[in-house]
Amino acid sequence: MVFVMLLLLFVAFSIPATAHEGHKPLPTSGMEVNAETGKMVLTRVARETLDVQTAEVGPQNLSQSVLAYGTLVSPWNRHALVSSPLSGRIANLLVVPGESVKAGQLLAELDSPDLKLLQMELRNASTSLALSVKLAESTEAASRSGAIPESRFIEATNQVEQNRAALEIARAKWLGLQMSPETLEAILQSPETLIPQRMALVSPIDGIVTHTDLSVGKVVNPKEHLFEVLNLSTVWLKVGVLEKDLAKVAVDQSFDLTLTAYPGETFSGKLDVIDQRLDAVTHLGTVWATLSNPTSESPRLLPGMSGQVQLRLGDDGSKVVVPMTAVIRDGAERFVLVEEEQTQVASTYQKQTVVLGQRMGDLIELRGGNLFPGDRVVTRGSHELGSFFAKGVLRVSDETARDISLSVEPATELTLSQTITVDGLVDV
Repeated sequence: MVFVMLLLLFVAFSIPATAHEGHKPLPTSGMEVNAETGKMVLTRVARETLDVQTAEVGPQNLSQSVLAYGTLVSPWNRHALVSSPLSGRIANLLVVPGESVKAGQLLAELDSPDLKLLQMELRNASTSLALSVKLAESTEAASRSGAIPESRFIEATNQVEQNRAALEIARAKWLGLQMSPETLEAILQSPETLIPQRMALVSPIDGIVTHTDLSVGKVVNPKEHLFEVLNLSTVWLKVGVLEKDLAKVAVDQSFDLTLTAYPGETFSGKLDVIDQRLDAVTHLGTVWATLSNPTSESPRLLPGMSGQVQLRLGDDGSKVVVPMTAVIRDGAERFVLVEEEQTQVASTYQKQTVVLGQRMGDLIELRGGNLFPGDRVVTRGSHELGSFFAKGVLRVSDETARDISLSVEPATELTLSQTITVDGLVDV
């Protein structure tokens, strides 16, 4: 008798609950899945618990694109190295690495024995020229009166020209060192007075001091790079393109760059130059573009940053697209969950196999499957729900078989020839 009662209880709890008239029966567990038909029924409570959301399938213009890897590089034409033309000792250091500077700004001052020798050379040349001019004037009068031979006057005149040339050479040396013209004139006006002078090291460009290891008192020579100044108002983007995609790339093509440092932000531009050679090791072609920093004093785009570059090849027309979050992968197959019905009580979803095409950002083209504009597909919760359709065996739809060019042939015995594979490279 007890056994019969237990059996009746088991049968009673095995019968699914019935819903209101006009609605399908609701599963007692909150979900009912038919893996054979691809049908799924979800109660309102289960739907809200999983926070299931849908989006509408619709047409959108897609542009063909190529994905590549890009790295930011500092422009060589905006990179300056500052050195001293003379040997000497650092007397004053005015900047540190990371500091912004302007073109012509003083970076450091140098005490140089060579500069003192040059000032003495200027003073001596100026004094010698003045004396030789006076001597030439006196010998000219004496030569005309016959008191001295005319050759003495000619010698005095030649000496004037030699001293004038020596002074011009010393003047050119001074100005060639970018020394002050005003100080030069003061030296020539008062050659008997020694004017203390230091070698000024200035920045040739606007930018940021990226490197210096100087300290006051350090002795330097003309072969050393004392300061490194980098102007980051613009940076270069170096893009490595696969050999198979290189023929599709052209100058002035648009691109979108997503850097690892700024994952939610896109930087756009156009290609400037295509390198005419491939890397012999990676077999990648190189294309270049220029990107502008909003401000060079606190640049966001820094040399060494890297990310993904999407090269836009052109408009491919209007295509039916779905969000990438709606696509569920199951081995070789791709499918989505289409919302067929939603009521206050439950929602019904249908598994639909799709064939995917080109991707553009968060959207992807549909090239096959019974999906049409206006259909709604699950975008949030799709992967949790899709796991209920996992197969135990490989079974692909006709659309997937055509997409992957699946073919079946009987196994046969065949004698194989021994072969080897070698890499080939075009060299010039």
